[in-house]
Amino acid sequence: MFLRLLVFLLLLVVGLSSSLLAQFNPNNYKYTSIGLALQGSYFYGDVSGGLRTIRPGIEFSLMRRVSPRVTLGIGAGWVELLGSDYLNNSLSNPTQQDKYIRNLHFKSSVSSFQGFVQYDILPSYKDYMKRPIYNVFLKAGFGGFYFDPKSKDSTGSWINLRPLKTEGRDYSSYSAMIPLSIGIRYKLAHHFDFELECTYVYTFSDYLDDVSGDYPDASSTTDQAYYTYRSSQTIDPQTGRERDVNYIENNLGYVPVTTGGASYYNGYGPGNSRGSRAGFDAYILMSFRLIYIIPQNRVSCPRY
Repeated sequence: MFLRLLVFLLLLVVGLSSSLLAQFNPNNYKYTSIGLALQGSYFYGDVSGGLRTIRPGIEFSLMRRVSPRVTLGIGAGWVELLGSDYLNNSLSNPTQQDKYIRNLHFKSSVSSFQGFVQYDILPSYKDYMKRPIYNVFLKAGFGGFYFDPKSKDSTGSWINLRPLKTEGRDYSSYSAMIPLSIGIRYKLAHHFDFELECTYVYTFSDYLDDVSGDYPDASSTTDQAYYTYRSSQTIDPQTGRERDVNYIENNLGYVPVTTGGASYYNGYGPGNSRGSRAGFDAYILMSFRLIYIIPQNRVSCPRY
């Protein structure tokens, strides 16, 4: 009888101790989660981006909280970037006339992979179920991506631009990126969070839009002239709409030039600036993310 009572008391003490240790365990804040985000992209480069050229994206992420404020993670995503001088500029605005006349456009599918560190402003020392209802976080990452800029031909078909060497030079379809984010998180339920995140993606390529430097020698790019020199085209290939070439020629005084199979306005031909080498391309992502926290194993007090 005494032995049974002793065993019962020992089991009870072990059970209570395990429960208390689980409650006050400094590692209780650790958990693993997965996230799925729908995104919208805004391109920032040589070819004009704007509200009319926002395009969709998606990202999957796997995260592990390692301290009350810090989470480590990896993410894989796909996003489409779009830029258009015609859609985002107007001849009626003097500051936009140059790009409207240039008349370049592109789209590019970007596939990326990154690792990141996320820092929460409000710490969570307790069990993940007792995490703050609201939180603000900062995130920094590093990764790589693949891109393939395209432009429309006269029939409306998208053509890969990189093999055409529209500026007379080669560039890689692979590059590195540094995404920097700020966001807010809301606790939907014990195992679900919702995040709204804004990310600035700094890249190490100036050719996401296939534009970086000067117009090349027209005689060496006869076959690619249609995609290189687009200033004097009467129809915008991307939208199929007519351009106001009468205003460009009669009011602004630009003269059509034909050289080596290329047609363009004066100032938009060989030797003139086509883009800017002042910096690399970048893009902004707005993400709406649903997070699922994988249930953690718990130690509970035995029942008798």
